[in-house]
Amino acid sequence: METYLGVLLLTTLLTWIPGSISQHEAIALKSSLLSNYDKSLRPVKAVSTAVNVDFDISLKQIIELAEKDQEFQINIWLRLYWDDEYLTWNVSEHGGVDFLTIHSSDIWRPDIFLYNNIAKTYGAIEPITDVTVTSAGRVSYLQPAIFTSACPVHISRFPFDKQFHSVEGIALVGFSCLASIVVIRMSYNSPPSRPLPRWLRLLLLRCLARLFCMNTIAEEKHVVPPTKEGVFKVSDHKTIQQDRPNPALGLSLREIVCYSREYSARAREKKEEREDQKEWKMAALVLDRALMFVVALATITVCVVLLR
Repeated sequence: METYLGVLLLTTLLTWIPGSISQHEAIALKSSLLSNYDKSLRPVKAVSTAVNVDFDISLKQIIELAEKDQEFQINIWLRLYWDDEYLTWNVSEHGGVDFLTIHSSDIWRPDIFLYNNIAKTYGAIEPITDVTVTSAGRVSYLQPAIFTSACPVHISRFPFDKQFHSVEGIALVGFSCLASIVVIRMSYNSPPSRPLPRWLRLLLLRCLARLFCMNTIAEEKHVVPPTKEGVFKVSDHKTIQQDRPNPALGLSLREIVCYSREYSARAREKKEEREDQKEWKMAALVLDRALMFVVALATITVCVVLLR
């Protein structure tokens, strides 16, 4: 039992000591670097050396665009990177510590200001986050910010004004609207509807359906067998044929035959019409899937062209 407790205690110490030593080394290193650090001076040892700051913005949210007040408010992340020659050290001399986390208010930071700011902060960026510094002096500064800027919007002649946009984009929107109109028109084909053309059936229900893994939708339309003429069944389940020349019975049978033929023809037309409409809807579904990929590809292409 004593041996087991001793091994457990030794394991705990071996696990805790390296972390404690690294943390102690990091605290000592941070105190050493900031002891004589002047954050009002540029972080270079030679006056002629320029400080190159890599700067980009990650847009998180467009909060509001107030046309009447001509204000634009956004939520962004500022990402800045630069080299600080006064924040370098030898990793082997400081217990393997290769990076430090320092509050952004304790070191030199680039002077970033939003010139068209109209908020109460006057466009200055408050140091509210930490920075990460590597042993080579590379500083990474990630800062969230909400900016409210002036955004002139010419609305004096609205709605008779002119708005200018990229040709690639009113074209992409126009194509999307046209594609939606075509798909809706094919889906809700009002009766009487004509059969789907053979070339359109082959293109949509065969080629494109297989291309977009929609094979089950491209089934052949069922043919309604014609109704037999001359033989009819009545309520007593007996077959009546026109053998006897009874004038009254012959007239009744002729009327029944005429009405039955008309009813069968109308039922057959209705069923064929429903089958045609169903085929148009299946073709519209395949076309909608194809146009979705076309619009998605066009949107990605336009974004790459406009944002490059």
